[in-house]
Amino acid sequence: MALPGVGSLGCAFCFLHMPDAVLSRHVHPYGGEWAQLRPEKEPAGRRAALFHAAMVCGAFDQKASYVKKGLCAVIEFHNVSKTYENGTMALKDVSLQIQKGEFVFIVGASGAGKSTFLKLIMHEETPTSGTIRVGQFDLTAMKKKEIPLLRRTMGVVFQDFRLIPKMTVYDNVAFAMRVIGARPAEIRQRVPFVLRLVGLMTKASCYPEELSGGEQQRVALARALTNNANLIIADEPTGNIDPTMSYEVVKLLTCLNEMGTTVVMVTHEHELVRAFDRRVITLGNGCIVGDTAVQQPQEPEAPQPIEPLSDAVQAGGTL
Repeated sequence: MALPGVGSLGCAFCFLHMPDAVLSRHVHPYGGEWAQLRPEKEPAGRRAALFHAAMVCGAFDQKASYVKKGLCAVIEFHNVSKTYENGTMALKDVSLQIQKGEFVFIVGASGAGKSTFLKLIMHEETPTSGTIRVGQFDLTAMKKKEIPLLRRTMGVVFQDFRLIPKMTVYDNVAFAMRVIGARPAEIRQRVPFVLRLVGLMTKASCYPEELSGGEQQRVALARALTNNANLIIADEPTGNIDPTMSYEVVKLLTCLNEMGTTVVMVTHEHELVRAFDRRVITLGNGCIVGDTAVQQPQEPEAPQPIEPLSDAVQAGGTL
């Protein structure tokens, strides 16, 4: 049974105010982590963070299981339009394909349709017309029970990190696995690997308040990688960090991309986009006004290198 109303960020309100009996019925089946945390007893801010971690990894589905291999992360929009109830037309007849293994920047002014584009990919919104495919999923014909399966093929990184303040770095990353029923042995193997991958193994016992903004964002990225996502969706991931840290976060995303992960990143930082030769899709007034594919990407010079990926890869981990 799916949690009533789950499927958009708007249902965070339902989670924050849900009675204990309802939380127990829908959350506790996923094992000890929820039962131990008792999110219904937590302050509203922390409950929101708990809800986000659970929703993004597709926890609200009683058939949940730890998914090591996601589905093909090919995105296809065909004549997609989206009009909201207030009459705002966010997207107008958008058609595009993002192939497996691509890195794509999505840029455009405020109100251009960037956020709606991502919400449609994550099935937080549905199109008014047109069709959308993500991997093997036809989102326009998707059943509610399939939404968690779709989201477990993705890793999502937001501008505001959304870490759980009272958990260490290790536990913030591990939580995304515990909530969908991963075995302890899988967690012990996977979490150190992804922390090495983002250069934060030495910070595993730290709390979010002890980290810089850039480090917190890398924790959020590590959390997004725990289920071997084939697709990373990054919504303004550098919006709250300084230019040097912004470069490092995008550099890390490009390294993950070179290892086979498809990356779709929304940003307003044009200097950052110019620093990395990747495909750029420009939205304007809900339409695609530019789409540049780069044939041979070249690496810019990094102001400060991050911890190399080789140690994590040599440790036997896989994306």
